[in-house]
Amino acid sequence: MTGLWLISYIALWILFLLTGIALLSVFYHLGIVYNRIENVHTPPTNLKAGETLPEIALKTLAGSHTKSSQFRGAQTAFLVVSPRCSGCLNVLKTIAGNERFLEESALEQLVIVSVSDVPSTLEMIEQTQFPEIYPVLTDTNNSAEKAWGINTTPVIIEVTSDLKISRQTLFVSN
Repeated sequence: MTGLWLISYIALWILFLLTGIALLSVFYHLGIVYNRIENVHTPPTNLKAGETLPEIALKTLAGSHTKSSQFRGAQTAFLVVSPRCSGCLNVLKTIAGNERFLEESALEQLVIVSVSDVPSTLEMIEQTQFPEIYPVLTDTNNSAEKAWGINTTPVIIEVTSDLKISRQTLFVSN
């Protein structure tokens, strides 16, 4: 009887350890899910509706310098993307496949701001077959991250004709 008792005692401890490991795994994965949910509710920038969009220095794909204030006078959406972001590539492909994007969104213009260098941005535009009707600018000195507080991509920042922020959203395509 002592041998049977010893075997059942060891089996019980093994079952206890396996249950503990399973619970630790469940708690670990719950923490990951919680962090992802928390990040979804975090605003994609530090900008607030009604504020004037801070001016940043940008470059055209041809290499000339410009500023975000150049787009004053029209309801504009600044789509901030990164060539290394798969969601950004999907969004650009979605817009490229929808010729009526501006009409459907009630915007007057869309400006693409790439947070990368010109060669990477050109490669992204070519890969997504993005139409040339939209201006594509690059932010090589991280001014969008600093002045606008960009913490994720793709993000779309909609502004009024006097560059007041009307809305910002994490832009997701299907």
